[in-house]
Amino acid sequence: MAFVWGLFLAPKASYLTTEPLRTILQIGIFSLAAAALHVSGKSMLGISFLGAILINKLMLFLLDL
Repeated sequence: MAFVWGLFLAPKASYLTTEPLRTILQIGIFSLAAAALHVSGKSMLGISFLGAILINKLMLFLLDL
């Protein structure tokens, strides 16, 4: 995941992606992290993490940042 992040999603990424693809990849990677927390027995932490990600992306979209 760190390789994908560094290649496509980091601020100084080697390959720039369009905004819709960037958002989909970010949510996908963070969702995998939330799923890993859930599987490891930290369900509430995983749900909280996913909620924070979605709220963050929604606020960035609404504020046009």
